[in-house]
Amino acid sequence: RKRMPLRAGMQTDALTVTGNIGERTAKHEAGDMTEWLKDDPYWNKYIARIEVDKNQQVRLIQRSGRANILLGDWSEYTTKLNKLRHWYQGSRGLDVDSLYQCMDVRFKKQVIGIKGI
Repeated sequence: RKRMPLRAGMQTDALTVTGNIGERTAKHEAGDMTEWLKDDPYWNKYIARIEVDKNQQVRLIQRSGRANILLGDWSEYTTKLNKLRHWYQGSRGLDVDSLYQCMDVRFKKQVIGIKGI
């Protein structure tokens, strides 16, 4: 994979990855995740960008006010996001967006809603 040069005023449908990300991570882990998110009809409509902190902890920023998603490291992101999708779909009638600012899926078999971070 190669990095795409962008010009001012240019719009793209690609997910943006920001933060502490090296070229190797951009080509592999981040590249794989962005492709998976774009190919998944459910997550494609919700995820706006990926942020990576100095400890390589990954956070997904959702569109239109939805709670951010704290993934932790790059491992098992499909399992983590499928777990969260299942939780979202099972919580019908619950206004998740107004209750939580962040959904933490770093831990196995847990979805943790964090209020006011």
